[in-house]
Amino acid sequence: MQCPQCNADVPQDSSFCVHCGGRADNVCPNCGTTYAADNKYCRACGTQLPEPLGAAPTPAPTVQVTCPRCHGVNEPGASFCYSCGLPFDDENRPRPAEVFPVGRPAGFWIRLVAALIDGSALLLVFVLLGALWPGPHPLEFQETFPEVSSTELTESGVSWNALDTVAMIMSVAYYTFSIAIWSTTIGKRIVGIYVFRPDGSKVGVARAFCRYLAGQLSFLLLFIGYLMVAFRRDKRGLHDLICDTVVVYRQ
Repeated sequence: MQCPQCNADVPQDSSFCVHCGGRADNVCPNCGTTYAADNKYCRACGTQLPEPLGAAPTPAPTVQVTCPRCHGVNEPGASFCYSCGLPFDDENRPRPAEVFPVGRPAGFWIRLVAALIDGSALLLVFVLLGALWPGPHPLEFQETFPEVSSTELTESGVSWNALDTVAMIMSVAYYTFSIAIWSTTIGKRIVGIYVFRPDGSKVGVARAFCRYLAGQLSFLLLFIGYLMVAFRRDKRGLHDLICDTVVVYRQ
């Protein structure tokens, strides 16, 4: 037979090659074909080959752990939290941090910063748009009908004009298409977080639009849907759970 290392001829019953010293008895247990020591599958029949003698075992994947008190992420095997110093004894044993294929979940505070940046950017656009808007404003209606008070004007709904409609459409389009096309918004991009499906795929236009509507539901529920991010291990809010999305630091 031939040595799988140097292809030299060696006796049939030899375990080692007399030319290079490598193992010469690497034979597929299924079809008997010789194979190189670093092969994992037989080139003839595709059978998974046994580990070479003396080979180091494949190391188990390491998983980061999260502190049960401050939710800080620590290295595997840490004996105390690097952020708050909590000892990791039997009572405070940390649980593995939730990790999605695309990255580590983004927490509540970093998402709040991103939301404030997005809100400030949209507010600036709306202010500039209002200054340049040529159409009628609520004050113009009040000048035409001075007998109507500003309170009655607001309660009657007349204060809602074309400018408000345009602003609402711009807001919906911003959050929908930025997530669907770039998987992030201006604020999220600045802080380095993105929106994906849990399996790592991108969010489509329809799902991004539904996520925006679900975000409004979280707002109407006294922000409870957003506060869920701070208390869940996977850092998903109500709108994330409804639309099956995650907000992560992309790897």
